[in-house]
Amino acid sequence: PLCGGNIDVNVLGRVIERGLAADGRLVRLAVLRLVEGQKMVVEGGGATGLAALLPGGPLDRPDLKGKRVVVPLCGGNIDVNVLGRVIERGLAADGRLVRLAVLRLVEGQKMVVEGGGATGLAALLPGGPLDRPDLKGKRVVVPLCGGNI
Repeated sequence: PLCGGNIDVNVLGRVIERGLAADGRLVRLAVLRLVEGQKMVVEGGGATGLAALLPGGPLDRPDLKGKRVVVPLCGGNIDVNVLGRVIERGLAADGRLVRLAVLRLVEGQKMVVEGGGATGLAALLPGGPLDRPDLKGKRVVVPLCGGNI
């Protein structure tokens, strides 16, 4: 029996073998993948099936590799501010978003910078190749690639 558009739990119990859960990081990644790759806006609950299939998800299993799997996607009822935060957190979970804090170094202090991508940041430090009088007070864009900072 239907009630208010929802399927009765007794009916679902006859057709659903078991339930699985995907963690929030995977749900954010699923929403991001759908926005980027399919140009689809789907709320978190509607993207949970895809999240379960992503690497590290509960359905990321060898027996499903290469098979056709149907994943229902539903629910576009997501606030634009929530969508923005989900995309931002999805990019961070995917390693494509890094937050930097700009520090003002007092003379005599040292800053240790590690990793290949951090060399661009090191170029801005006093004595670095981008520490030039003609760049003082101007915005300088330095690409940061590679590992975590």
